[in-house]
Amino acid sequence: MNKKTKIIIAVSVIVFVATMMGVLYWGLQPVQKESVTLEKLNKKLGTRYFMPSELPFDGEVECYIIYVMGNMGVVLTRFEISSKRSTGYSIKLKDSNREIYIGIDGIAMDVVEEGFLIENYNNQTIYYNFLAASDTSNDKTLMIQFKIDGETYHISAKYNKDVNSETMKSDMECILDQMIKQ
Repeated sequence: MNKKTKIIIAVSVIVFVATMMGVLYWGLQPVQKESVTLEKLNKKLGTRYFMPSELPFDGEVECYIIYVMGNMGVVLTRFEISSKRSTGYSIKLKDSNREIYIGIDGIAMDVVEEGFLIENYNNQTIYYNFLAASDTSNDKTLMIQFKIDGETYHISAKYNKDVNSETMKSDMECILDQMIKQ
């Protein structure tokens, strides 16, 4: 082997090792969520989870597909990103008077807490809690949780005191009618 061949082999090995380390490092980084549009969210996860395809009002929308975090960098989570590997979704809709969060991402309320009411909506049991505006808070808050096919879905909504209850009811009916089908 001459000197030129040794240099070519050494450079090739360095490039190969650097590429493998980069790929491995990138693959071991945990992925928690992927930002998508509402249309893409419905296209990717609409057959797997129940979610609204239309939102009750116009405003700023943030949609995410939520993935498994991996096991302390042991699982190559970046290589497993697909709709089949997702663990949930979240949708946040906000305007100047109201904010709604819809999701299935493991952040579930404890429905046994005092103050939660049980209701049937389209033959589906839902748990909800409504906190009206008070002297200390100018916001009305509504939290809803229900289970379909073993998955726990939740909706939380915050409205300022200027938004009437009929608007809140209309917004929730729009969302629930799309998620809970008879």
